[in-house]
Amino acid sequence: CPAVLNGIWKYSADTNCLQKAYEMQSSNDWTQLRNFLDTINNHFSEVEKVLDEDRTLWMMAFSNLTITLDGPINNIPHNFYMFKDNNGLFSPIIWDLNGSFGTFKNGLTIPVTIQDLQELDIFHGSTNNQNKLTTQMFSSLEYRKMYVAHMRTILNEQFANGNYSTRALQLQAIIDSSVNADPNGFYSHSDFIANINSSVGSPTSVVGISELMNARILYIQSLPEFTATPPTFSNITSNPVNPTPYSSVTISAEITNVTGAYLGYRFKFHDAFTKVVMTDNGSGVFSAT
Repeated sequence: CPAVLNGIWKYSADTNCLQKAYEMQSSNDWTQLRNFLDTINNHFSEVEKVLDEDRTLWMMAFSNLTITLDGPINNIPHNFYMFKDNNGLFSPIIWDLNGSFGTFKNGLTIPVTIQDLQELDIFHGSTNNQNKLTTQMFSSLEYRKMYVAHMRTILNEQFANGNYSTRALQLQAIIDSSVNADPNGFYSHSDFIANINSSVGSPTSVVGISELMNARILYIQSLPEFTATPPTFSNITSNPVNPTPYSSVTISAEITNVTGAYLGYRFKFHDAFTKVVMTDNGSGVFSAT
């Protein structure tokens, strides 16, 4: 089963091959995973029928921004779950986040410098043929734009404003006495205190969180994808305002800095979104029924 063993997200019609690369935590029905991987690999235009692409892009944006490479976005993709929701769509779920903030460097070109981490390509993995998640998702211009928009949101809401640093100090204070009393600690208490802001450890250095992220924030904000003016939305309306059951509803919005727009809708919170193209009336007002 070389196609499976040489990388994750690879497809094989033989479910026995999949069992060499994946571990099932629920049923023993491997056909659903096989069909999902077949779609990812061979019928990517139909991917939204099997993958929650929006959740996936949020996960990818978070992982890249925070240099969380011990997971599915890296050149050595592993340490993640695939969860099939009640809406019939799969989502990747990251775990083992102690490898965040650049502490896991496997898969990067050695030697890995602090600048390499600070300036990690926001589309890291886009040319990695061993990882169908990154190559396929980044092959779509629409998904790349969604990914950048999600990263911008995380960056602005949690990092550019310093929230991440404030939260790190809060968490450090909560566990400080326990860390200091731990007889089996990997690092000294002084290193634990210092590592919020600066690199510690020898011979293997662990980059400081703010040392990494302050420079990474500036680097990402300087990229063309982030200096470009993002779309704005205003005057969102529905007609009728109070629709009756089984009637049609038209959603309209003024949208700037776009060449086109989609409306995503669903009837229940856990449903998958259905996308429809919105029509531009020529003055920047887009609508869909």
